[in-house]
Amino acid sequence: MDKQILKQRIVGAIVLVGLAVIFIPMILSGGKDSMPLFGSNIPDKPKKLEQLKSVEMPARAEIPEQVSKRIPIDENTSPEVNEKLLEPKSSSTSKEKKSAEKKRKQEQKKTEQEKPAKAWAVQVGSFAQRDNAMKLRDKLRKNKYPAFVELVKSKDGKVYRVRVGPDVTRTLAEKRMQNLRDKMKIYGVVMRHP
Repeated sequence: MDKQILKQRIVGAIVLVGLAVIFIPMILSGGKDSMPLFGSNIPDKPKKLEQLKSVEMPARAEIPEQVSKRIPIDENTSPEVNEKLLEPKSSSTSKEKKSAEKKRKQEQKKTEQEKPAKAWAVQVGSFAQRDNAMKLRDKLRKNKYPAFVELVKSKDGKVYRVRVGPDVTRTLAEKRMQNLRDKMKIYGVVMRHP
């Protein structure tokens, strides 16, 4: 009989421990429902957002440069010298022209194979008058920007471009462009250099 009483007490103790395991957490949680949530706690998408339409932004296109010749300009370069440097050299015969063209193409292939380092600059202005370009360059240099002027002859005529840089990566040039926009209210375009 002692064994049967011992078994009853052990079974009773197990039942009490089982009930304690079930009910004590419920009592300690303050009566909150301890059932797990099913589904998501994220609220539904607002109806106003469903009415919005997505717009595809075009990829940033690089501006093609149609330049025949570039010449860096500084205050010591005279406008007359610039004109002489931009003048095309005349060949006397068509054979010489063909050989010069062939030579130019071979040199171009060599430079393409060598793949020179690329750089980026922010173009902040393009002027027909040299003095205007030099004034903007001087204004940028006073504000500690590495500005320079290039004389470019294109099919539209000669143009003085004011650029800031160059920078090794496009990201750095874009940061410089944003800095110019914020500090000096000058809006530029990131371009390949040279």
